[in-house]
Amino acid sequence: MNYAERLENFMSSLITYVIGRMVWRTVVNEPFHKYIRPNFDITETISKSTFVFVNADEFVEFPRPITHKIVYVGGIAVDKPKPLRKEFRKVMDAAIGGAVLISFGSIAESKKMTPTIKTAFVHMMRSFPQLSCLYDIQFIWKYEVNDDIAEELPNETISKSTFVFVNADEFVEFPRPITHKIVYVGGIAVDKPKPLRKEFRKVMDAAIGGAVLISFGSIAESKKMTPTIKTAFVHMMRSFPQLSCLYDIQFIWKYEVNDDIAEELPNVLKSKWIPQNDLLAHPNMRAFVSHGGMNSLTESVRAGVPIVCIPLFGDQMRNAKMVEKRHVAVLLDKQNLTADALVWALKTVLADDSFLTSSRRLAKMIAKKPFSVEERIVKYTEFAVEFGHVENLDPAARKLNFFQYYLIDVIVPLVLGLSLFIYLFVKIVIFIVRKFIFIGSSKSKLD
Repeated sequence: MNYAERLENFMSSLITYVIGRMVWRTVVNEPFHKYIRPNFDITETISKSTFVFVNADEFVEFPRPITHKIVYVGGIAVDKPKPLRKEFRKVMDAAIGGAVLISFGSIAESKKMTPTIKTAFVHMMRSFPQLSCLYDIQFIWKYEVNDDIAEELPNETISKSTFVFVNADEFVEFPRPITHKIVYVGGIAVDKPKPLRKEFRKVMDAAIGGAVLISFGSIAESKKMTPTIKTAFVHMMRSFPQLSCLYDIQFIWKYEVNDDIAEELPNVLKSKWIPQNDLLAHPNMRAFVSHGGMNSLTESVRAGVPIVCIPLFGDQMRNAKMVEKRHVAVLLDKQNLTADALVWALKTVLADDSFLTSSRRLAKMIAKKPFSVEERIVKYTEFAVEFGHVENLDPAARKLNFFQYYLIDVIVPLVLGLSLFIYLFVKIVIFIVRKFIFIGSSKSKLD
């Protein structure tokens, strides 16, 4: 061992000893005090034991001097291997190129890893089909939840892409400088509106005074609202028959359970499932109360329907600010979701014609683009297939570090050089002035 290693071992041992005396002893003794007797001391009991069995193996453990009281029994809790269950045996028998097991026990569960670490593991597993010339490496990962562990796209992978398709629309997105590699394909996941089912078509056709759709997507379900918020929504819907002199406003609420909420209101239709895009496309749809999910906003914007946005989490606040800037939405704070706030927001988008005008103009602009989203994807994909990675579109800035990108390495020397020049210039001027003053005073004395 060199000096650094010995110093590291000494500090580790010292810290372990201090923690063991101050923390471990208290923690270990606590259950014995609770269930055996208050003055029970486990460390004292160990010292008086004839032998102490240690769950370690002497051929694996660090070699160190011990007393004859210490008896290594490593592996005592390990059962003999049993035949594999069918699903595991099938995988292992087929792993001719070899298999790798990934497990962090029952406490440090893999599902609790940070996204960065999960991404690192996925990247590792993706890298190993190339290890064998003939067969792939099979990985078995103890992972405690069923979810999509999607690898975040590494910066280098993105930079080498010919084009990057972004699920956003340039007429809705915040304007900002981008490279020619970014291709907006907002709305690619939005289907063309289909004819409404009979029960919805009947309601929408009868909504001559206009209809309002209320939906918070598939995750933030309306049934999970607090009673106070549900009451606020019911109050809002009860307030709107008076908006039109001739006709009521019809509400369609995506509500996932059958209960008595708003049952007494004739202008409210509750449904566990709604054809959202098809409803928004109906000419009688006047407004959309939404959580601000990207797909929901895209459908509403393309249909030219004003929005009352109540962002809840994730990117929804940014999305809401985006459509608010386009004057097609009113934004409400989820922390201040009162009946009065809901009534004000909905009255604003319904009574102020500028919201409807802006919404329809934006929808028309999107529809009148020179190339449709589908055409963009097809054309750009065909180009990428033919030419592969096109360095012509790679900005040099992506290879610069922080100091180079922000010109710190250029500006700092210039500022220092200029400061030095000014300092020397001032010093020289002062020196010359003092010299003239000295010469002048010397002549005066001689005269």
